[in-house]
Amino acid sequence: MITKKVIVRLDELGTIKQIQEMQTEEELFALSRKLRMYFELGLFKIPVSIRDAMNDTLDRIYRSL
Repeated sequence: MITKKVIVRLDELGTIKQIQEMQTEEELFALSRKLRMYFELGLFKIPVSIRDAMNDTLDRIYRSL
């Protein structure tokens, strides 16, 4: 079996802007699941700045309830 290593580069600023525009918890969790799937496949590491943006957005969503 031949395997190839793929290098994937995550656009941090674009991802952070996308996270900040999310309005519902469901949207945020859907993106979180997608990022986690890619992380578990070993395609990239999730930077701290993206995790912080997700936490901040989730806090904003919960405060608005």
